[in-house]
Parts: sequence; structure tokens; C-alpha cells
Amino acid sequence: MPIYSHSRLSTFEQCPQRFKFQYLNRLTPDFESIEAFLGSRVHDTLEKLYADLKFDKVATLAELLAYYDRQWEMEFNAKIKVVRAGRTPDEYRAAGRKMLERYYRRFHPFNQGTTLGLELHLNFPLADGVQFQGYVDRVTRTGDHSYEIHDYKTSNSTPSQAEAEKDRQLALYEIGLRQRWPDAREVKLIWHYLLSETDLAVVKKPAGLEAARKETLKVVREVEAAREFPPRESRLCDWCGFYSICPAKQHGLKVAALPPAAARAESGVELVDRLARLKEEVAARKEEIEELEAAILEFAERNKLAVVVGTEKQAKITEKQVTSLPTKTSDPKGYAAVVELLRRSPAWEQVSALDYRAAVAALEGGQLPAPVASQLRTYLKTERKRSVSLTRRRFDAD
Repeated sequence: MPIYSHSRLSTFEQCPQRFKFQYLNRLTPDFESIEAFLGSRVHDTLEKLYADLKFDKVATLAELLAYYDRQWEMEFNAKIKVVRAGRTPDEYRAAGRKMLERYYRRFHPFNQGTTLGLELHLNFPLADGVQFQGYVDRVTRTGDHSYEIHDYKTSNSTPSQAEAEKDRQLALYEIGLRQRWPDAREVKLIWHYLLSETDLAVVKKPAGLEAARKETLKVVREVEAAREFPPRESRLCDWCGFYSICPAKQHGLKVAALPPAAARAESGVELVDRLARLKEEVAARKEEIEELEAAILEFAERNKLAVVVGTEKQAKITEKQVTSLPTKTSDPKGYAAVVELLRRSPAWEQVSALDYRAAVAALEGGQLPAPVASQLRTYLKTERKRSVSLTRRRFDAD
């Protein structure tokens, strides 16, 4: 039975193909990103800081930074990759030092609670037959029955409080913590965004924990049911250690390694280029086709015809009345007014995307309050629309 984790499930959600390489095929990635390496060294250093505190040793900032530098030098190797153009390993190393300095000055002498665990391994059942595990950066007790889960983040971006409220990872760790320490009454989830010196704290209600559990189980079921693991391209691809063997990237890598002339002559490139040229030709002729259709409609109307024949094909003229509402492009003010009217109606949920058919159907079906319906009718526009459809010509029998 597989043991699930936040990183395992997040990998599946981000890219099923990467999930297959990493967790099913158990392949070794080609490289480790400098961002991941930086995060590990900062976490190692903060772990040492709090581990020493258990023995009443408060490291000086200089000692802490010296430890960080030693770890960086010992662990750095040729497989660490800087993806961002123009950046160097030394810049990332300096960023890590800055994070540690800021954290040290903010929390010294580090007496905000009693540390119960560092890189604490939690392994617990999430449901029958579903085991979950995680490693918590730091767990502290701040009072009787009060606990905190701390998570260090070294990323450049800092989420909003609302985004932290939706976070799944620490909510799952809280479920595991409560199973390990049943006396816990209040558990505070705290994210330390070290670069921006921002701390985000959340106290989950039981309903929030249950929602996180159900959401996680839904992803677990998707993983279990998966039989295909297609690549899902995104801006994260450049940071993937399986880039060189990814079916979405292999051909691009092969072509990039060829001289320009050989690349253009490569069979796959030639096929795609031919298709692209044909698509461009079709797009270029779209305006000409529309002009011809307009001319046929004008000819048919002038001569009172329903069908205009060619040598082998014929153009059938179709006419219908179309009722529509204002759009953002055709009438921005009218569109805004219609949206506001519909917001106040019982039909808002079914037409909240301003589905014209649904909105008109709700109006004509009497589903809107009379005052709203009366105002909405002033925005209705009925047009006569004519179109041309080309079919094979039917010849009369001799």
C-alpha cells in the first residue's frame, strides 16, 4: 500500500508524467534546482538552531551563518542547476544568508514556545486504506493544550492570507498532530516567508480540516484510478529534473541540438511547418470567404432566392431571428447593467457567466421577478441573421 504525501499528490496534480517518472518508475532526476538546494540549506540551518536550543545553547548569528556556509560548500555539486538566466549560485547563497539574518533578528532569543519536534515525521491514516505522511519543519507547544506547526518558505513570492487559509499541506499535518497529541485544543498553522519577513497564521475549524481531508482523498482516488500519465506543460517545466526524457520536451531538445539548416529539414519539423503554413493560408482566406458569403447573401436577397447554384455546388440561404443581450465588446455599459440586474434575480446561479441562451430562456420562461424582467427586456436585441451553407448541387433528372 503506497503512503501518500503532500509532495507526492502535488506532483501528480502539476504533471502526471513527472509523477510517473518520480514515484512509479523511481527514476533519478538529472539535476536539482538551485531553489530546492537553497531551501534545503536554510532548513538545515534553522533545524540546527532549534536543536541546539534543546541543550540551552543559543547560537550567535555569526555561528549560524558559518554553519550555513559550511553546509553550502559541502553539499554543492555539479548537478545543482540555476535555471533563471542571469543568476548565479553566489546570489542564491547570499539570499539564504539574508533570510537567516532577518529571521534571527526577529525571533532572538527564540523562546516563543517549547519545541517538540524538528523535521518531525508524522505518519497517520487519512481514511481506511489510505496512509499519509509528512515532515513538519517545527512543532511547538505554547501553553496547555496549545500547539503550533511552523513551516519555512524560501520562495520569492508571498501568498495572501486568503491563500494561506486554503492551504492543504499544513491542514493535513494538523490532522496528524491531533492524532499524535490528542490533548491538543488549539493548533495554529504558521508559515514563515523568510525573504519578505512575512508570517501568515491560520487556526482551522473542524470543518476546514474535514474539507482538506476530503479534498486530499479525492486526489488520492484520482491517482489510484489513473492509467495514463500525460505530460502537463507549464512554466515549472524548466525546473523539472526529468526534462530530458519527457515526451513533451524530447523532440524540442533534439531539434535545438541541430544546426539551423538541419533543424529546418528534420522530418518532424517539416511536417509541423507544412501544417502551420496551411493553417495560415486558411486564416488568410477567411476574410475573402466572408466577403463572398456577404455577396451571395446580397445577390440572393436582391433576386429573392433561397438557393444560389454553382457548377457543382449550391449555396443555401438560411434565415432566423436571434435574440441576444449586450456583450462586453459590443456594449460594455449595457453588459454591466444586465449583469447587475441578473445578480438580483433567482436565476443568477444558472446565468452567472452571462450565458445568453440561459439568460434569455430565464426571461422568457418567467423565472425572473417582474421588475427585473421588465428592465432586462429593454436590453434585448432581436436581429435577423442570414447565413450561407454550401452543399453538393442536386441536378434535375433529364
